[in-house]
Amino acid sequence: MKTFLAVMGVFLALIGGTVVNVAWPAASKGAEAVLGHGRFQSAPDDTLEFIKEQLLANAFRDVLGKELTAMDFSATDFWQKYDAAFADSFRGTEEKFKERLATQSKAWDERIAKAEDSTQKSKLRTRKNEVISELEKALRLKKLKAHSEFENIGRAIKSFSIVKMSRATNDPQQRSITVQAKVDRPYLAQLYNRLMREQGQTVWGTLYLTTSFNLENISWAEIGGEQLETALLTTWANWGQEQWGDLVQQVSNSASVSSLEQKAALPDKIGELQGSSLWSGKPDLWLQIKLNVQQVTEDEFSKLKRVVTQGEFALLALKTGKILLSGVIGEANKNYSVQEIHDFASALATTISSSALEALKKVRTALENTSSQIHTVALEVKNPGSMANALEILNWLKSNGIRFQVGGALQKYGAGQAVLVISSTAEEKDFINLMSLLAKQVIGGHRVKYDPENPYTCEILGTR
Repeated sequence: MKTFLAVMGVFLALIGGTVVNVAWPAASKGAEAVLGHGRFQSAPDDTLEFIKEQLLANAFRDVLGKELTAMDFSATDFWQKYDAAFADSFRGTEEKFKERLATQSKAWDERIAKAEDSTQKSKLRTRKNEVISELEKALRLKKLKAHSEFENIGRAIKSFSIVKMSRATNDPQQRSITVQAKVDRPYLAQLYNRLMREQGQTVWGTLYLTTSFNLENISWAEIGGEQLETALLTTWANWGQEQWGDLVQQVSNSASVSSLEQKAALPDKIGELQGSSLWSGKPDLWLQIKLNVQQVTEDEFSKLKRVVTQGEFALLALKTGKILLSGVIGEANKNYSVQEIHDFASALATTISSSALEALKKVRTALENTSSQIHTVALEVKNPGSMANALEILNWLKSNGIRFQVGGALQKYGAGQAVLVISSTAEEKDFINLMSLLAKQVIGGHRVKYDPENPYTCEILGTR
């Protein structure tokens, strides 16, 4: 895929000076295994496979609750939201089952009423109870399985081992399990943030749409020019409002590229992003769509053009410069009639629009899974001593700031200064607290000096 995210050029000069692209190692400390316990009251007809699935689901719930607490989240609030969201999602299925039960029960009652003698009535009642019982069992199995798989929660468990399985001596249907499991903390934090968002509450500001064209062997006028561009942007904006309206305040196609580039320009001073505007409000988004239109052949006799269309898109959070999503708009290779130039432009617009909308279906997931409260700051590390020391600080912040979804990159490095670009959901006070904890660590054999009064600068001591 061609690299089209030209806007990234704005951000690569975040602090100024030479940009260093570095692949840093993962944090040295791996995820610790957590002990979890689960119980399950099985039914006589439950299979061993199903019993084990439910035991593991309940043990994982215990593990994840402990991890949420360790991450300073409310496990109680999370599980209340999780269970309520599942109940809402399963309500339709449950109601259909209950309707089916009522229909079956009524049908059996009618058959029983028509029975000629008490023996036949007794047999029909027995059969009715068997049928209803089977339906109720099917609903129970379906509901328990769906609950344990809801929101793909199992993905939060990276690995596990079973320590012990047992059943109660006084009740053989009462099973229990103990597991040791490692948790994917970033995914768990992402899931927590998504579920805790109030239903119907928009978390993003305005999503701006822009498009640009790269033409080969075909003119701007031939494809419809500004009329085509306006039609596409209007169609996409209306569609986006329907698809993302509960997540964004509005979808707009009225902003110019130059005005959005100014909004997206990041500062060139250490800590300049700490202003109050960074820590409040709903950040705006910029969805860029670049389209390539190439005329491959033209048959003047049959009045046909063969045109290939394809493209790329990128979704950018304007406040932080974070790329939330990028992707390809699929290729379409088609013949178009050019008997009427208007008909050709209209058909071409339909093809481009359909291909783009198919690709943009991924945008909703990106909006749901990314916290709108991501902030970005430039952190100066004085006297790093080595690039490895600067990267060790970055890794420590990422490893210990999982609750705040800390990410970042080494943006600049020199003998006397390194600059880290840190993104996180942390409020300013939380960022300062995290940095204060860093000051208690040893980095590359050296202590770290940090002053909360100068929150976007730290110094590694003893490296000069």
